[in-house]
Amino acid sequence: MVSTQAITDKIKSFSDLEKRCNLRQASDDQFFHEWVEDLPEK
Repeated sequence: MVSTQAITDKIKSFSDLEKRCNLRQASDDQFFHEWVEDLPEK
């Protein structure tokens, strides 16, 4: 049988998430450049 738990039972804060998933802030200015280039005007 599969056991499931809510993510909040394992990860209580953003710091926990960073440590558990080995996340780090990208320092590259071109990281996801497509998110800011050629955006439609309002």
